Amino acid sequence: MLARYFLGCIIVFWLIRTDNIDLTVVKAINLRVAATALILAALQFILAGWRVRILLRTAGIHVSLWRCIAYNAVGIFFSIFLPGGISGDVARAYYFWHCDTARGASKSALLGALLTDRVIGSIVMILIGLIASTLIANTLGLGKLFLVAGWLGFVTGGLIYMRLCQAESKHRPVTIMGYSAPWLSRLASLLANMDIRSLPRPMLLSTITLSIGIHLSAIVLIFLFADLLKSGTSFWQVTGLAPFGLLVNMIPLSPGGLGIGEQGFQSLFALVGGTQGGNTFLLARIFFSAPALLGLIVLIHSFIKAHRVIRFDEADVTANSEMPNPPQ
Repeated sequence: MLARYFLGCIIVFWLIRTDNIDLTVVKAINLRVAATALILAALQFILAGWRVRILLRTAGIHVSLWRCIAYNAVGIFFSIFLPGGISGDVARAYYFWHCDTARGASKSALLGALLTDRVIGSIVMILIGLIASTLIANTLGLGKLFLVAGWLGFVTGGLIYMRLCQAESKHRPVTIMGYSAPWLSRLASLLANMDIRSLPRPMLLSTITLSIGIHLSAIVLIFLFADLLKSGTSFWQVTGLAPFGLLVNMIPLSPGGLGIGEQGFQSLFALVGGTQGGNTFLLARIFFSAPALLGLIVLIHSFIKAHRVIRFDEADVTANSEMPNPPQ
C-alpha cells in the first residue's frame, strides 16, 4: 500500500516537473464552470445510484435510492485513498450488507449485483469509446491497427466472460483452450452471479440506458475543462478518447489512479495534437471526487451512531448491575 502511495507521488511530481500538469490551473475555474461541473457530477452520481438500485432489486435486495447514493459515495471515498476501484466496491458492499433492508440477503448475490454494476458500466464505457473512435478515426489520427486491436480485445474479453459463465451454469470443469486451473472454477462461480444474460430484459435495458447517461455526463464534464483550458480538442475527439483515459485511471497502481489518469489523458490528447490533457483530467477529477464528501459524512454518522449504541448498552449493563438482588 505504501509503495503505491509512493508511486502515485512520484508520478505526480514527475508530471509537475515536466509541465504536464500545473496545480495553479485550479484558478481558471470560474463560478459558471464550477456550477455546470457540479450539475454534471450530481447527474452522473444520481444515475449511478439508480443503476445500483435496479441491480440490487433484481437480486431480491430492496434498498432505497438514497441509501444507494449514500453508499456509492462511501465507495468513492475509499477509492480515493485505496488503489483500484474494487476497494470502493468492497466498502459499499459492507455498508449494503449491514443495511436493515438487506439483512439476510445472500452475500454472493449482493457482491454479484455490485460487481455487475461495475461490469455493465465498464462495457458501456469501452463501447462508447470504440464506436466514437471508429466513426471519427480520421480526425483522431489513430491507426487502423489501434482500432482493430481495441475491437479484438473487447470481443475476446466478452467471449471469455461468456465461456466462464456458461461453464459454471452447466456445473462442469472450466477449461479455456484446454487449460484448466482451480482459480478458473472460482472465477466462474463469481461470474455466475455477474451473468448479465440472466437479467430480465427491461432491467438490462434500463441499466444500459443509465450507463450511457452516466458516461456521457462524464465526457461532457471532461470536455468542459478541455474547452476551458483551450486544449485544442473537439467534443467528438474527447468522446473518443475520454473512455480510454478513464479506463487507464482504473489501473490499480496508485490510490484513486492518482497520476496514472493524468498521464493517460496527457498521452491521449497528444495523439490528436491536443494539449493540457493532464490538467483537464486534474480539474475533472476534483468534481468526480466531490461525492466523497457525502461518503465522509455517512462514515462519520455511522461511527457516531455505532458508538452511541455502545454507550447506551454499557449504561444499561451498569444500571442493571447496581440493582439490588431480587428476593429469593
